[in-house]
Amino acid sequence: MDTATDPVFPLYSVTFVFDRGEGTETETTSLMRPWLFETDPGVAEVERQAHEAWPNLTWRTDTHVVRRLVRIEVTRKDDVPWALAWFAHQTFRAGRTDAELRDSFERYVRKWERYQDDLSNNPGVPCLMGAEDRWRWQPLCACDSCAEKGVALIAH
Repeated sequence: MDTATDPVFPLYSVTFVFDRGEGTETETTSLMRPWLFETDPGVAEVERQAHEAWPNLTWRTDTHVVRRLVRIEVTRKDDVPWALAWFAHQTFRAGRTDAELRDSFERYVRKWERYQDDLSNNPGVPCLMGAEDRWRWQPLCACDSCAEKGVALIAH
């Protein structure tokens, strides 16, 4: 499978704008916790899911701070073969074997690694968070949650 045939998936940026009594703050979740979908649900559905997720976000559950939701901003990003998570990347299995997924990730990393030295002068280039070092790659996640969702996650 070459880069042109690696499947791509819709990615959304979801920003929660809230107030905890000190003025408006924001938390953009998709930079390190991607909202990646197998098929495009549309902005309205992603916004509905964000409203549903709001009460359960772990950074929101600090009992000492009350955060009042002001609004949710949803932005459709470009389709991607791999989405960035915290020192990990994820995609959907889409019928691919572990070996095919690792090959796909290799192609993705090699495509973008030359731009990593200066991301500030390369807008639109995804941060690899160390994935350029192949020795950091962990085995694909085999947890029940990833298996149930058809997600392939590789930590690095």
